Amino acid sequence: MNETHPNTIASREDGTYEVGDNKNSWVGIELLKELFLKEHNYICDQLAQRYPHLTDDELFGYGRNIISAVNAKIHTIDWTAELLKTNQLDVGMKVNWYGAPVAIFGKGTPTTIFGKVNKGKANNKGVPFCLTEEFAAVYRLHPLCPPGVILESDDNESFEDSSFVPFAELLGTKGRDIMRRSSDMPVALMKSMYNYPCGALVGSNYPDAFRTVSPTDNFGKELDLRIDLAAMDLYRDRERGIPTFNDFRRNLHLKPYKTWDDLTGGDLKAARKLQLIYGEAPAGIEKCDLLVGDLYEKKLKGFAISETSFIVFVLMATRRLEADPFLHELYDEEHYTEFGLEYIEETEGLIDILQRHYPEVAAPFVERKQSAFKPIHGPDKWAEAISSGVVDSDLVDVWHRTKDANDDYFASIDKEDVFFDFEKDEVLKRSIAPKGYKGYGSMSSSIYFKDTYFADHNF
Repeated sequence: MNETHPNTIASREDGTYEVGDNKNSWVGIELLKELFLKEHNYICDQLAQRYPHLTDDELFGYGRNIISAVNAKIHTIDWTAELLKTNQLDVGMKVNWYGAPVAIFGKGTPTTIFGKVNKGKANNKGVPFCLTEEFAAVYRLHPLCPPGVILESDDNESFEDSSFVPFAELLGTKGRDIMRRSSDMPVALMKSMYNYPCGALVGSNYPDAFRTVSPTDNFGKELDLRIDLAAMDLYRDRERGIPTFNDFRRNLHLKPYKTWDDLTGGDLKAARKLQLIYGEAPAGIEKCDLLVGDLYEKKLKGFAISETSFIVFVLMATRRLEADPFLHELYDEEHYTEFGLEYIEETEGLIDILQRHYPEVAAPFVERKQSAFKPIHGPDKWAEAISSGVVDSDLVDVWHRTKDANDDYFASIDKEDVFFDFEKDEVLKRSIAPKGYKGYGSMSSSIYFKDTYFADHNF
């Protein structure tokens, strides 16, 4: 318990947090860390009552093992099931954790056939487990970040007494200061982050706050420099030799795209924009960066991510369970205790943990019998907040100005019929105008300018 600033992590004299990975963090991560710190301490208290002979170090170790396992479970059957919102994936994720009989017929069935947990011995397929370069590349999900958080009044049907905190104010030192502004601020921030949907993983939706952001040291203190994270994301992939979008698909045995409108699912405006930047298909598509292709690729129904990303996600989600000895040969009372194994079995989602420590945050989700990863409000609530003036007008003006500038840019290169050659780092004129497209994209660029698109989930 942090008595000075309730519901925040204990701090050093310079304001940085004492525990956790604090490098390049923001308020959303800090709130999750604080929640699971509380849960770890709850577990340790329960263990101390049941096993009074355990030392502090042993309690900490058991608590860490239990929290790690329940995190894996929540990620499998709760978070991923909302990320890929289809009945098939919901059953599939439950099969991964419980096995097919439980996933189909419910708890009480004795077998874990087809399950990936508690199978006797971990199976890493002969390769030590790690988060692969491919996984890191498709996990660049910065468009999920919202433009900020809305601190609602008790009457959340209107915005009369609501206020808005821009995302730039939630990063690093400013974010820590926001958390300490008042004793009820962490709960207010948490309510907003759970109640409102996050940004959508689509083109034209990269957060402005990341276009000029200060990275931090390992303690969370800002360094004396600023970076464009959007450009850095692309640069890192190219520097590490991550394949282009179509080559990445070939490596996954997926069919490469041959036309821009196939890639965008028939969105001709988006297709024309991509064509102007990378060149005509099929040669132009072969230059398309993985990150850009992932954002513009048409989503499968119910999916928050692209088909290409999905293949990597589902492979890693399964492999992470299969390869962990602590979910197989070490998944026993010796490493978890009897209480720990029962606790993991009983915990079905993040809502169980929220209910214990923040019942007021969990209440609307419990009432609706839904996952904490499914927001209370839909995307229209954000539109309401923007039109009502709750969201800072200066920020909205930036969106309009950059969108207009972006439209003008694409109009100019469409008129001149040019495209950018990434291999030679130069703008080239086309000798023959492309056929089959009219006009130019009215959406803003996925890399350079931000419009506002919201998802129907929160992550």
